[in-house]
Amino acid sequence: MPYKLNISEQAQKNSRQIVNYIKYALLNPQASDSFIDALEKRYIKILQNPHGFSAEWINNKLYRKTMVKKYVVLFRIDEQAHTVHIIAIGHSLRKRKNIIKE
Repeated sequence: MPYKLNISEQAQKNSRQIVNYIKYALLNPQASDSFIDALEKRYIKILQNPHGFSAEWINNKLYRKTMVKKYVVLFRIDEQAHTVHIIAIGHSLRKRKNIIKE
């Protein structure tokens, strides 16, 4: 049975901010489109095998992580609901605990 995907409000906000930054601050609409495409493809890979990604403890909770361009996608797996929860997306150089606002 395939996993379901749940994208938190924070992760949705993060992705919008990243796209807007790339598109308007960096003036690179092609790169922002490329980021969206890469993010959507990564979501598909996560759903296919969520346990295949690196694990990291952040604020005493276990998260999985993957990279999309220069950004880290942090997610958790709910086995009972068979759901992957995308928690947050942030620049890879930021401290992980500052990316997550749970």
